[in-house]
Amino acid sequence: MGYITVFTGAGVSAESGVPTFRDNNGLWENHRVEDVASPRGFQKDPQLVWNFYKQRYDNLKSIKPNRAHEELVKLEEWAEKQGYDFLLITQNIDGLHQQAGSKKVIELHGDLKRLRCQTCEFTTDEHHYWDIEEVPICPHCGAKMRVNVVWFGEGLNEQDFKLAEMAADNSIAMLVVGTSGQVWPAANLVRNAASNMAKIYECNPTPAYLDLRYKFEELYHCFRGRGSATVPIAVGQIMSKFSK
Repeated sequence: MGYITVFTGAGVSAESGVPTFRDNNGLWENHRVEDVASPRGFQKDPQLVWNFYKQRYDNLKSIKPNRAHEELVKLEEWAEKQGYDFLLITQNIDGLHQQAGSKKVIELHGDLKRLRCQTCEFTTDEHHYWDIEEVPICPHCGAKMRVNVVWFGEGLNEQDFKLAEMAADNSIAMLVVGTSGQVWPAANLVRNAASNMAKIYECNPTPAYLDLRYKFEELYHCFRGRGSATVPIAVGQIMSKFSK
C-alpha cells in the first residue's frame, strides 16, 4: 500500500512559542553550540548544560500544540482508515506532536522530557528531577544524568533511523513541515522519498528543497507561509489525491 509520511522540524513548533534557539550567528541563547549541546560541553560544565535544558523544559509547561500539529493528527487518522502505513518523523524534542495526539512518531533527535544516565542504562521521565537546580544524579550508579537528546557529534538511534529510512523509501506521499533541510542525515530522507517517486508536499516560509523542485518538478508541491495556514491545505490535497 505504501507509506504516508510526515517530516517536521523546528518551524512546526515556532507558532506555539518554542524558540529555535539557534541565532543567525550560530549561537544558542548566547552560548556556543559546543558548550551546551555536545558531550564535550557537558563534560566541561554539566551545570551550564543542565541550566540550558532546564530552561527549555520549564518553557514547555506553558506551550500547547498549534493547528499544524492538530492537522497532522487528522492526517494520521485518515491514513489509517484508508489502509496506508503512516509515520511521523520529527527532528523536534518538544513532544508537541504526541501532546496533540499523534501516535506513530519517531523522534530522531531525542526527547527533552526524558533523562538518561551517562554511565548506566537508567532512563526516566519522572518530572521531579526537573525541580532540582543541580545536575540530577542517577539513583542506580551515582553518575550525572543528562537530557535524552542527540547532541552534536553524536549519532542518531540506529534502529529509529532505519525505520525512518524504510518509511521514506516506501512513501507515496511525504509532507515536509518547518525544516530547513540542512541537518544531516535527517534531511536526506526527503530526497530519498522523492527519488523513489513519492509526491512531496513542502510547507515552509522559505524554500528548503529547491533541488527537488527542479529535479522532480512533477512530484514537488510547495506551500509558502506559516504551518497553521499551509499544513491544512497540504493535508487536504493529500487526502483528496490518495483517497480510495
